[in-house]
Amino acid sequence: NAGAPILWKAGIVSIGPSPTAPFLTAPDRKADFGGFFRTIASDIEQARSDAKWFYEILKARKIVTVHDGSPYSKGLAQEMGKNFKQMGGTVLSEEAVQPTDVDMRPVLTRIASFKPDAVYLPLFVAAGAQILGQAKGMPEMAKVNIIGSAGLISPDMLQAAGDKVVGFRATGSDGSPEAMGAGYSKFVAKYKEAFGEMPVASYHANAYDAAMLAFKAIQTVAKTDKNGVTYIGKKALRDAVLATKFEGISGPIACDENGACAQLKTAVYE
Repeated sequence: NAGAPILWKAGIVSIGPSPTAPFLTAPDRKADFGGFFRTIASDIEQARSDAKWFYEILKARKIVTVHDGSPYSKGLAQEMGKNFKQMGGTVLSEEAVQPTDVDMRPVLTRIASFKPDAVYLPLFVAAGAQILGQAKGMPEMAKVNIIGSAGLISPDMLQAAGDKVVGFRATGSDGSPEAMGAGYSKFVAKYKEAFGEMPVASYHANAYDAAMLAFKAIQTVAKTDKNGVTYIGKKALRDAVLATKFEGISGPIACDENGACAQLKTAVYE
């Protein structure tokens, strides 16, 4: 995120496969981000979907959110809380931890005192695993649903939380073959053939589509002179990215004027 304004001021397009902060592609985004595009949906959409799942499927009416102060974590916690309240739910508390905190008992004791139906953790692995592991040892937290988000959908979470991760749920983008683009299954087959395993990175399909978006735009505007030197106009490339549409392996890719190029399909993982 911090690098985008630097690149854009130099006229260089950047395409992000994983940054989800709402301000990056907001209608009122700063001119600093005018050359930024992304092949992943905004946290605004994730927060709206998460709130709906908490309220309609989980039947939660009282929740506590926990963030680590980072733009991703705090922004998603606040946006989800706002949507949850609009649906009729109550946010009992918005708690904060440090990513490096080890003793989570004070914050868990405080959370338990509110008697929430659920706790929402848009955190990363270090803090998320500590909270989950320590909550499992507290009787007062035994019946509280602890729900993570995309930052905790990682092989690292399995290693960090150990057997405490059994039954844990987290919301995120739907990565099932049925929800992906038409070419996803073929991509996975080629990947397994080349590397002997399934893709493990959370945003592999988004990254592939970000690269393809760049390649397709370059093919449209690149010009090679008689000496074999290839030129790519900076503004022409930005315009080409904006105009490029294709069926990606993560789903349809088509950028709006604010740089948002992907659609959100959500899932809850257990």
